[in-house]
Amino acid sequence: MRARIASVVLFLAGASLAQATTFTVTSAADTDGTSCGATCTLRQAINASNAAGGANTINFNIPGTGPFTIAVASQLPSINTRGTLTSLIIGGYSQPAA
Repeated sequence: MRARIASVVLFLAGASLAQATTFTVTSAADTDGTSCGATCTLRQAINASNAAGGANTINFNIPGTGPFTIAVASQLPSINTRGTLTSLIIGGYSQPAA
């Protein structure tokens, strides 16, 4: 029985690591969308993380001279927490020179 439990724990840990994605905000604009490409806003990064599931991170790398302000036009999307393997870290100090 112990071997079977250990296999389940290792499988779950591996599933969490395989789904982890880092989305990088590259624009202080507030545009909507469900994916992050060459340009990615905070709203797009949250939507993309929600769609991806898993343990994700949102970092910032907005080009130019800061400080930057992200002024949202409406409430940001809720962070989807479907199950225990879903989490989101927002790296507020990941912006270079922060």
